Amino acid sequence: MSAAKALELGLRQTLLRVLSALGRRRRPLPAHFDYNKARVLFIRQDRIGDVLVSTPLFGVLRRHYPAMQLDIIVGSNNVAAVEHNIIFTNRWLYTKRSVNTLQMIRRIRRERYDFAVDLMDNPSATSTVIILLSGATWTVGLDKANAFAYDAVVPLRSRAETHIVDRLGEILRVFAIDPEAEVLRVSYEPRREAREAAARFWDTAGLVGRVVIGVNISAGSEARFWGVDRYREFIQRLSSERREFAVLLLARPEDHSRADRIAAGQPNVIRAPGGDFDLFAALIARLSCLLTPDTAAVHLCAAFNVPSVVMYVQSDKSLRIWDPYRTPSESVVSDGRDLSPVRIADVLAAYERLERSVPMQPRGSGS
Repeated sequence: MSAAKALELGLRQTLLRVLSALGRRRRPLPAHFDYNKARVLFIRQDRIGDVLVSTPLFGVLRRHYPAMQLDIIVGSNNVAAVEHNIIFTNRWLYTKRSVNTLQMIRRIRRERYDFAVDLMDNPSATSTVIILLSGATWTVGLDKANAFAYDAVVPLRSRAETHIVDRLGEILRVFAIDPEAEVLRVSYEPRREAREAAARFWDTAGLVGRVVIGVNISAGSEARFWGVDRYREFIQRLSSERREFAVLLLARPEDHSRADRIAAGQPNVIRAPGGDFDLFAALIARLSCLLTPDTAAVHLCAAFNVPSVVMYVQSDKSLRIWDPYRTPSESVVSDGRDLSPVRIADVLAAYERLERSVPMQPRGSGS
């Protein structure tokens, strides 16, 4: 951990202690409440994947309470995950600029929310400050170090044994819903324009009717980049016995030069078109399978039921990895601080296990 990061963490922990000393909320929840008329604000300002694993919660609430107003606070890093989601009436954008944050808080307080729900799995100084200043009648969150900020403290199920989706699902109990009786599913719906663009690409690239294995090389951190040579060899060895398969190489703009080197001289490798997150999602929806490092693509696989092989850097071995929820997958976990210890043979073996359990089929319809 860098000195700057350690300092930031120390300052945030100090702020949490100060806020805790100022008092704790414990306003009793109403005995009888028409949740269908509730105005609910969710706080999820971290990463795209964090929003995606929260979508089962939103979907269940909408099914039970069609008239409930659902709003969300997101950050610059994850606004793409809700930009086109019609389930939300308001999407509040949190930035780290103090003036913008104060203006956002002022507008939020005018909404007079019944509930403000902190969806963070770890204690966050940012979400703590926001929820305390939100003006909501009741505040809700998981039982962790900043639980003093909540009127309704939701028991935190084991982080070693319980998937994050099921941990968040416990929040439904506050709204008189038993999560054990619900079918929780990660969801994301690309816009029609993105689906049509993906379909046109599938047609022009000659992918219709073919098994297409996606290889996503981008994850937003160097620790989760597997390396040009490893990706090249993986694709070569995978393709040597599956010549009828196509490989779709996905990469962020900053990784395009790496993608060029990976694809060079490999005729079955097709570069994915550039575009926004919506197009990225629409392309993943059409894949037969995806190899990816741990990133938002994992949860898009869960949304579209796309089988996947996921490479993880598990810095804390006591915590369960965020595998694609209720979706066929194989995990390869690094025992180091990055993906360099992960062997090509291990990833190929994981793919072959997945292929034996879920035969690869063309999915060109994007269904």
